[in-house]
Amino acid sequence: MEKSLQDLIDLVEKYKLVLSIVEGKKDKASLEKLGFENIITMEGKSTVEVVESVDAKTVMILTDFDVEGQKKYAALKSAFSERGVNVDDSFRKAVRKTHIICFEGLANFVQRDV
Repeated sequence: MEKSLQDLIDLVEKYKLVLSIVEGKKDKASLEKLGFENIITMEGKSTVEVVESVDAKTVMILTDFDVEGQKKYAALKSAFSERGVNVDDSFRKAVRKTHIICFEGLANFVQRDV
């Protein structure tokens, strides 16, 4: 197993209880397959609505790595920072090291290679 995949698997265990923000239902379902338990979808919500619904000190923003996902990530990170919420990018950076572009494919990627 390659090192980046093992690092990713280790991070799943470490971060599965941290509040994760994802774009849609398929992203949420993929993370739930991996054991993540605290997930909010952005689907049908504005950035402001998502940020205002969060009552956590730390969040992970797990939007996709396409142009739209990057825009959502930047807007969320800025809004959370303004509210004093810590954005932990460790898991996002580990996923970025793989060929995954959309979080909805993450569970299949991890489970295929385990």
